[in-house]
Amino acid sequence: MKFYEDLKNILGKKGVNLIDIEYYSLIDVWKSWFEGNVEDFHFYDVKLADGTTAQYEKKTMSMAKKSAEDMMKLNWSNKCDIKLGSDKKTKKLWSVLDSKQNNFTIMFPQMLEMAFALGTTAMTEYKDELGRTRIEYINDASLIIPYAFDNFNITGFITFDRWQDLDNKKKVYYTHITYHEIKPSLNESGKLTSIYRKYNEVYKSKKDDALGEEVDFELIYPNVEQLVEYETDTPHFQIIKPPLANNVDLTSPMGISIYANSIDKLKAIDNKYDSFDMEFIDGKRRILVDKTALKGAPQVDEDGVISQQLFFDRNDRTYVAMNGMKDQPVKDISFDLRYQEHIDSINAELSWYSSAIGLGSDYYKVDGKGNATATEILSEDDEAFRTKQVYETVVRDVVIDLVKAICYLEGINIKEDEIEITMDYSRFENQTAIQQRLEREVAKGLTSKVEYRVKVYGETEEIATQKIAEIKKNDPTLDDVLGTNEE
Repeated sequence: MKFYEDLKNILGKKGVNLIDIEYYSLIDVWKSWFEGNVEDFHFYDVKLADGTTAQYEKKTMSMAKKSAEDMMKLNWSNKCDIKLGSDKKTKKLWSVLDSKQNNFTIMFPQMLEMAFALGTTAMTEYKDELGRTRIEYINDASLIIPYAFDNFNITGFITFDRWQDLDNKKKVYYTHITYHEIKPSLNESGKLTSIYRKYNEVYKSKKDDALGEEVDFELIYPNVEQLVEYETDTPHFQIIKPPLANNVDLTSPMGISIYANSIDKLKAIDNKYDSFDMEFIDGKRRILVDKTALKGAPQVDEDGVISQQLFFDRNDRTYVAMNGMKDQPVKDISFDLRYQEHIDSINAELSWYSSAIGLGSDYYKVDGKGNATATEILSEDDEAFRTKQVYETVVRDVVIDLVKAICYLEGINIKEDEIEITMDYSRFENQTAIQQRLEREVAKGLTSKVEYRVKVYGETEEIATQKIAEIKKNDPTLDDVLGTNEE
């Protein structure tokens, strides 16, 4: 946290007041659960029977990662689509979105997942030195620090990246800070308008936990503009955060993780999962034998060669050597495994957890095949559907602002009502009911056979038409034979 304190103090002298930096220690907690590696929980010491201490690693179901991923899949998929007012405009937009540099189809779902996990992510749009419209994806909430906001809507923030270099064979540390803000301003005509402003700074330090002194930006980035300004109503940045009230810091515009209030539940899940695994380790079959039985006895082969013949395989961990069993028979010990009890306990914790994050109490279960959603098709009455409707508003607004920023940079003239975003509701559709309805509509002549195959089998119109023609050829109806079929 020392670096954040240094950052806040130095920028504060410039009149840039950052939010409370103590908040970023919480992001580290959420990040450790997302990674499935919480230092003060998954690694622990156990005192053994002989008085020594051993370190153990607790098994994890990685539910923080999975729930963030599932929340993303609920709100975005490859079935979601973005279109503009004409095919030409849409094609130009997607040439930018899915360029090799931007890779929106792959990166945007990851940005959503990280926002749900860490509370906040961001995207910024700009022209690079080659004149290409680029999208910068900032997927780490700890690199986003707001300094201006209106009704908890972030209107100004800094982001930074750090790297190490050598100066006269000594280590130095550079920090590149970028300011992004949108604010009202008077233009040349004296009219009040919105200005998007992007400004860059570079600092150099001899210590890795200090910001250091500001250096000439052009010396480090000779081909990058230090200041960029646009007159636009749409900021060239988007902040992505879950639509959850921040009860960790009521004054902060930053978002919170979807599992910020469910850390205890994540611990309970991993405790029971680890106990389930230990049940098989501690409860495995043991055979108690006297220590003398492991010594073996000398044996002489036909050539007179003497070797030590062992009575038991010393590498077989089933055998446990003990003192005092010389005159006792070998004792076989086996335990009854509490398999179903553990399954039931894990399912109970999963139910409480999924309900707490808005997915409903039946979203997750363990059925012997691993944890999965309760059903592939969800109902509009499910809690997950209601959660999707709330989250979808945030996702849609982010995508609209992204499209508007790209259109500005690319010179695509659009109106806001030209932006069409189609969301994915396929998981909430009863495919059997849809198919039955379409069959009735085909029989009544309300829907064509081509449309039926497109919707039911996912075929293109061309393939659907070809399939129908093949069916007619192989199994013609009487109307086909007589040539009276009008279809």
